[in-house]
Amino acid sequence: MTTIITASDAQDFLALVPELAGFRPVESLVLVAFRGKRSCGALRADLPRTTDADVLGAVASSLIGLLCKIPEADAVVPLVYTTARFEGGSVPPHGEAMNALLFHAEESGFLVRDALCVASDGWASYLDTAVPPGGHSLALIADSAVSAQLAAERPRGAPANRALHDQRGPDPRSGTADLATRQRMGRLINRFRTMASDPATLGEPSAELAALLELPAVAEMSLCCPAETVSELDAAALLFAMQGPPTRDMLLIHWAFGVEAGARAERENLRFAAGEPGAGRESAALFWGEGPRPDPERIEAAIELLLELLARAPRRCKPPALCMLAWLNWALGRSSRAAVFVEMALAIDPGYGLADILETMLAIGRLPDWAFAVPVQLGDSAARPDGRTAETSTRRSAGRSARRAGRRAAQRGRG
Repeated sequence: MTTIITASDAQDFLALVPELAGFRPVESLVLVAFRGKRSCGALRADLPRTTDADVLGAVASSLIGLLCKIPEADAVVPLVYTTARFEGGSVPPHGEAMNALLFHAEESGFLVRDALCVASDGWASYLDTAVPPGGHSLALIADSAVSAQLAAERPRGAPANRALHDQRGPDPRSGTADLATRQRMGRLINRFRTMASDPATLGEPSAELAALLELPAVAEMSLCCPAETVSELDAAALLFAMQGPPTRDMLLIHWAFGVEAGARAERENLRFAAGEPGAGRESAALFWGEGPRPDPERIEAAIELLLELLARAPRRCKPPALCMLAWLNWALGRSSRAAVFVEMALAIDPGYGLADILETMLAIGRLPDWAFAVPVQLGDSAARPDGRTAETSTRRSAGRSARRAGRRAAQRGRG
């Protein structure tokens, strides 16, 4: 059930944005959309590092264009989050970027409720003509009524000063298993590879063979238990399976859209391998973000599982899991976080096909269609299982030709 918290003052609103979004915006432009008096979505983009009017106008136009896709949105509060400082002055930094946003928002018919800046040494409204020197104290946000209410509603035992990560999320490099674990995982994966390449080595029924033959069941069971409790055998089976693009894609759809969707993807893969014309279109469309909204709860569980598998995996086996993590985060609107995983995959294997496709999707600012399909609370267009929401990030909107090219690439890109 979604908690509704009223933000009556600017400091209350500023306390609410990162808490409900689930991340701390850093060097960002954020547009919080409203439907009447209720927030209904948010968009985030990197804060442009330029004062060039043409560049700022293009960024603002793209963001407001995306805002127009949110159903029935009629008002907006644009925000700048920056490490720049007031330096004792009364003018919030990055006024040029905000002016471009305000111009395009008003030109598109949106009511601008406020326009706010959170700098490293204070905060203020761009619409306030009486900003004190240095801006308002950041302590007003930390000590606001909304901050107190959010702290009171945290689960019992949760730390009162729970820190939020920025939009890129926690450092995925921090969760690495010890060398012995990775070596054991490598030996198990090699065992699976040998079994797959030489069926004569299968011999009598074994636990390894059962794990391969029952991969969908292993995938579902692993999703439904704490990630750290997944056995080494099951973890190795999943890591081995995702090295092959068809089974990688099947696992991705299985985890995001459910067991039946995964089974359909597996059947599509068989038809694709047999050369059936048009086979693979449904999976390609889902991958491109066209179709029903995936299950956010399953996606969050899959992210936790893949982070655990990634921690145990030998380096050479990491790119598929990294790309799956990128897509799952993108499906929830966390494009900045997705980009981190794509960069890591390309650092290991610069020619990995899926990483190239994802990098292109992120570069053109592609967002899944389901991001705009349903009303949401605050944050990204995909509600989290706890009723809160996360980020939607974009760089620039994609044209029709880019979407067609991306769909074709997704269908072809089985590498």
